Amino acid sequence: AVERNERRGHHHQGNQRVEDEKQCAHGKSVGGPSVAAELARQLSDRYQVRGELKLDLVRPWIVPVPVAGGYELSIVDSPARLTSSLLVRVRLLNSGRSCGDLMLPLQVQVLRNVFVARSMIERDAPFDPAQLDSRRVDVLRERDAVAIEDCEGDLTFTTSVQPGRLLVWRDLAKRALVHKGEIIEVSAVDGTMTVTTKAIAMENGAAGDLIKVRNLTS
Repeated sequence: AVERNERRGHHHQGNQRVEDEKQCAHGKSVGGPSVAAELARQLSDRYQVRGELKLDLVRPWIVPVPVAGGYELSIVDSPARLTSSLLVRVRLLNSGRSCGDLMLPLQVQVLRNVFVARSMIERDAPFDPAQLDSRRVDVLRERDAVAIEDCEGDLTFTTSVQPGRLLVWRDLAKRALVHKGEIIEVSAVDGTMTVTTKAIAMENGAAGDLIKVRNLTS
């Protein structure tokens, strides 16, 4: 008799688990701001995004009817690189219990303030942020655009830039302190000993660069 009761109890627990799974299987279409905001937060952390990440669900998706305690979303898989079109796998949890995984196609933007030429900029002109405008753009589409907070150091323009054009990184380079063909002073230091001589620079060089030189006496 005891054995029969134990089996009945086990059978009852099995029925309860199946009923819970069936409850998760019933769904409804959602896609509200709170869902998008939570996915955006997780993607920002996952990819270490600099800027404002915004996303849109490509289509409404099905989630189980929430039970007591609500549910949580967890991104469990995504591509190695963040792109404008993204397919992620999301796990839905309810009170610590998984209600299954969903594959979600997303449209993603990362908005940042970038530099725009206010007027014509000539080649070799010094970089001066005060003479530039800013524009908020999606840097997933404008990947080479120069974000304001990323631009540091003593820079110069390597090419001419038309008014209204976004600055891209190939427009800029570190300002050369030494130019090819210039006679420069070269010092070799070993402890307290310093040997100084004159040499010809064989290439341009900015602060911190290593360049080729030729000894004047060779």
